[in-house]
Amino acid sequence: MSRQIFRSKKTKVLSLAERTKKFGNYELIVPDLSFRPIQLCVPKHIARPNYSDIPAIGSVIHIHDQNEIKSIRQSCQLAKHILDFACKTAEEGMSTLELDKIVFEEITKNGAYPSPLDYHGFPNAICTSVNNVICHGIPDNRKLKTGDLLNIDVTVFYSGYHGDTSKTVAIGNVDDKGLHLMETTLNALKAGIDKVGPNKPLNLIGRVIEEIGSKNGYSIDKQFCGHGIGKLFHQAPLIMHYDNPDDTLLEPGMIFTIEPIFNQGSDGFVKWPDAWTAVTVDGARSAQFEHTVLVTDDGVEVLTG
Repeated sequence: MSRQIFRSKKTKVLSLAERTKKFGNYELIVPDLSFRPIQLCVPKHIARPNYSDIPAIGSVIHIHDQNEIKSIRQSCQLAKHILDFACKTAEEGMSTLELDKIVFEEITKNGAYPSPLDYHGFPNAICTSVNNVICHGIPDNRKLKTGDLLNIDVTVFYSGYHGDTSKTVAIGNVDDKGLHLMETTLNALKAGIDKVGPNKPLNLIGRVIEEIGSKNGYSIDKQFCGHGIGKLFHQAPLIMHYDNPDDTLLEPGMIFTIEPIFNQGSDGFVKWPDAWTAVTVDGARSAQFEHTVLVTDDGVEVLTG
């Protein structure tokens, strides 16, 4: 989710030659202003989240009881299944819109609602972010090509709760720079999860993630963050993926996402006219991985693992 406080730096998009030399071999994704999303119709029997009056996130962190945790586990495990299904389905020559339709059918077949759909007007079941798209990419008619990095972000509303997870996958033959970006971002997510546990300060998560990114020469996105999740799609706490002063002590029963984004170049971003798709200002590639986690009495449980 977006914190809406970070402003993009003014950085020019590099030429093809400059971009290839600095960041690797891939296609720059640009907006298709003629594209219009299709209407997805969720079967009437499927329970829907209430997005008619989305509350402010606030600062109160909900502590989930065992009954709530049981339901959230179910939602998160379904989200894991859907993401695995989507990653196996995505292939060269398929459009992200085609992928969205297939995943939508799988979500609704399992009796769940695709959480992004109609959230603040988002038109699709999943987010598909390719190459220089940082996050919140709207599925469209562009065909996936060999060398693409594709992030698939899945959230489902099931048994009254949301489950959220994402992964960046390689389409066809991806160059070494792209593979290194993916591997490093995944390692940072794992390191952040390792810092979760009772009585540990929240900012340990961002600190270790930023250390890994900086050590490997990547910028850490500061606009988009992890978040609490449960009956609401987004709630407290906010999870920053960089060093920050929030030393709130974690407690058993807290549930939130960790979803670091690393960019090859600048940490600045711009949004497309669709008001959703965020892209790097310099055309560099971006990668993201995400899990929903539960603070337990003695550590952490990866609910979407």
